[in-house]
Amino acid sequence: TDADVPKEDMQELLQCNSETTFNAISVDGDTSTNDTVLLLANNKSKAYDKTAFAEALRLVMHDMAMLMVADGEGAKKAVAFEVKNAATKEEAQKAAKALSNSLLVKTALFGEDPNFGRIASTIGASGVTSDENTLVIYYNDVIVYNKGEFCFTPEIEEEAGKVLQNRSFRIVCDLGVGTSSFTAWGCDLGYEYVKINADYRT
Repeated sequence: TDADVPKEDMQELLQCNSETTFNAISVDGDTSTNDTVLLLANNKSKAYDKTAFAEALRLVMHDMAMLMVADGEGAKKAVAFEVKNAATKEEAQKAAKALSNSLLVKTALFGEDPNFGRIASTIGASGVTSDENTLVIYYNDVIVYNKGEFCFTPEIEEEAGKVLQNRSFRIVCDLGVGTSSFTAWGCDLGYEYVKINADYRT
């Protein structure tokens, strides 16, 4: 940027926005030694408004992070994992990232299989506060599990399957145990990912 951003603001805004953008995405759950995000400013414009700049930076970082997910190795689908009404912000983040990192969830997405059991089991395995009698799971707006009730009629299974055929969609998990939320983003994992990484040489 050519904005006249004070150094202390740059660090604050970069760290804050990284938590909900670059640090909230997953292709395969691994972190490379060269994974880096930098914010550079030459101050040439002499213009700066912290509130406006913070929002502009958030939008740019979000768009770039989404491009990384969509461009995942062999990825065909970009998915938002939205966890709502968790006990704490930390638990919402933990559950959302567990979903975006899960290989079983990723392969189900690749197979376009609305297997909500993998979603529910990943939430349980993450160790966050959850209860099968308060949990609701959606694929976009299609409810497949509702507070202990399996809503998987043939018609709903077909609707949920159609959602998974899209290039991008949301999986929403309402834990129903609090008021905190967090969204992580991930992609599917299929044959092309295995081929790319099996053939890779350092």
